[in-house]
Amino acid sequence: MPRPMAVIGITFFFTTALLCGVGVKAVPVCVCAAAAGFVFCMLLRGVRQSAVLPAACIAVAAAGLFFAFSFLYGYLPAVELSGENVPVSGRLADIPYKVDEKYRYILKCDSIGENETDGLKLILSSKNRLDAEPYDIISFTGTVYPAGGSSADSQSYYRSQSVYLGGYTKNGITVTKTSDKPPMYYVFVLRQKILNSINETLPKEEGGVVAAMLTGYRTYLPQKILDDFSGSGVLHLFSVSGLHMTLWALSVYGLLERLKINRRLAAALTMLFTLFFIALTGFSASCMRAGIMMLVILAGKLISRDADSINSLGLAVLIICIINPFSAGYVGLLLSFLSTFGLILLAPVIYRSLTDRLRMRSAVIRKPLSAFAASASISFSAMVFSAPVMISSFPQFPLISPVTNLLAMLPASVCMLFGGISAVPAGVRPLVFLSKASALVSGLCAKLLIFITRICSSVPFAQVGAGEKYIRLWLALSMLLVAAAILLSKLDRRIMRTTAVLCAVTLLTGVVSFGLLNFSLAEITVTDTGGGSAVLVSKEGSAALFGCGGDYFASDAIIETLRETGADGLDFLLLPRAEETEASAAEALLNLTDARFIAVPERSDGFASIDFKNDVSYCKRFSYGIWQGFNAEYYYSETSCAAYLDIDNTTVLVIFYPGCDVSELPQKWLGADILVCRAVPPAGIDASRFGMTVISSSGDKSERAAEKINLNGGRAYTTSRGNVTVRTRGDSVCSVNAAQPLRAALS
Repeated sequence: MPRPMAVIGITFFFTTALLCGVGVKAVPVCVCAAAAGFVFCMLLRGVRQSAVLPAACIAVAAAGLFFAFSFLYGYLPAVELSGENVPVSGRLADIPYKVDEKYRYILKCDSIGENETDGLKLILSSKNRLDAEPYDIISFTGTVYPAGGSSADSQSYYRSQSVYLGGYTKNGITVTKTSDKPPMYYVFVLRQKILNSINETLPKEEGGVVAAMLTGYRTYLPQKILDDFSGSGVLHLFSVSGLHMTLWALSVYGLLERLKINRRLAAALTMLFTLFFIALTGFSASCMRAGIMMLVILAGKLISRDADSINSLGLAVLIICIINPFSAGYVGLLLSFLSTFGLILLAPVIYRSLTDRLRMRSAVIRKPLSAFAASASISFSAMVFSAPVMISSFPQFPLISPVTNLLAMLPASVCMLFGGISAVPAGVRPLVFLSKASALVSGLCAKLLIFITRICSSVPFAQVGAGEKYIRLWLALSMLLVAAAILLSKLDRRIMRTTAVLCAVTLLTGVVSFGLLNFSLAEITVTDTGGGSAVLVSKEGSAALFGCGGDYFASDAIIETLRETGADGLDFLLLPRAEETEASAAEALLNLTDARFIAVPERSDGFASIDFKNDVSYCKRFSYGIWQGFNAEYYYSETSCAAYLDIDNTTVLVIFYPGCDVSELPQKWLGADILVCRAVPPAGIDASRFGMTVISSSGDKSERAAEKINLNGGRAYTTSRGNVTVRTRGDSVCSVNAAQPLRAALS
């Protein structure tokens, strides 16, 4: 078996990734299938002697058993510690960071409740910044819950970081300073000094870009820049991985060689630097993957042997999965792995194809064209191999990505290199000039990157909705075409080019036709805020929000939903009641985005802490034209609270609390096309008579209410599985993006 680590490691990785998606219940099937496959392989002499398939079967079974052990004896016991009013005590395990209006603190807990937890990780969310350094003791009594909440993507991310629990409190948090700091503390201090140095030297936007590219720390980045980098397909520059590791490790190794240091000693010193760099960036899965591969390559130089790239990749993901099997379910590691796999397998083929015709040209022309061919082959290979995961995991797929990567590769590399040089000597007086000069170069490159991503992300059709069915149909068709082309390529080499053209044409046709068919659609999104009311209406970059209440993380959910619409703030905000279920997120929301018109029913102590910024209209009944084709009516009394929305002749009745007296509402409102309510439909209303009912979920009672509506012939959805989005044009509903109706799910 020529590449044992490739076979074992990659098989182990993909098996674990699959189990992260389907769950621990699939482990018996996985292990039994692997055992049966192993027995069958051993019966065939040729297969047995090659050892490839038997080794793969053993890897599948081992991955299944290891995943089950980690889930049943690691994750589940941690989740069982969840609850209300739980006392927690632990040490701060990393530098705090800020997401929107909340600070995040990763704790290694000594105790949760009455249980000693021996370093179990918990992420604490706080609206206030704490005076705490790494390894200080933080104690609080509050709510403990499975990290990531109801979001499968968030759960996967936190599990990949070995963070199984989340916590928050509305009471005080105690910080106890400590003097016994382990060596890792000084790595955190150095990271913070680098961040401070960059942000003190460079303007906010450029400094945020340089800091994120060096350390993966995005706290200093404005949201607009994050959106532009994401929309243009180069957000990976802020995830420390192969590009960063290769740039720094090879730069250090090259410098040591130029200083005439022995080759083996230079390799050993670079290995130490690689380990330090992994620690500096926080042991992220993608950085560890790149770091392990680099360590294998450098180890080969120590023993004067060349490392096999695919073997090194297999060994890297195997080590990561053994340390934490849940890392395989993290989309960042999947993208890092697939991109690297594409670079190894496909990039050399594309590069040779592009450069074969350059051999006869002069060196002056050949060198820049060869560099362009190298960048193009790298960008295209990474995109092709990572496309399936991007389409299945993200709401938008950046078609512009290869172009942006070509334009950004050189300035990004220069930005990282000079940014690192500027940060290291900043505190050494004789080297201040070097620091300033390097910071200037890095800042100019960051400014160029901001310009490139802003232009590329604004190009028409730069990105398409990855959740649309036609994109997934195109992906399936393209994979079938490529498989057929590989089988037939021996008969005619031109067939691969024809396949590539067919794939590009079908995608272009789908994008253009979908854009034409969905032009001027309005979206009505009932946001999953944990049982509160939050209905977001958006169309062509404009947005209006009706209610913004829910649990502790309601503001995060609403802001994320608003960003996905592409709207620049809110044209209209209605706070229907001064209750947590309708207005708990108002303060955080208005700190993060602008609302050009705000309506509330009356002055109340419940709104006293909110800085409205703009003028507020106090009115218990109104009819207001928000934009052309969209009119909102509102009614409030002591026993009733509701809104009636007319969106291009599609009508929506929003009832803000279950005890609403519907007899007070106009008869026209009760004949709306869509009913949106909280927890359960109010008494006196037959929800099955509406064309559709969406319930902002409050647990099992909402599920039972939706099931009853479906059994009575209605069509009901709940937000228990995430947001429910209705698309409409004119007087018809075009589509619903949600989990399937409960009746279909239960049948």
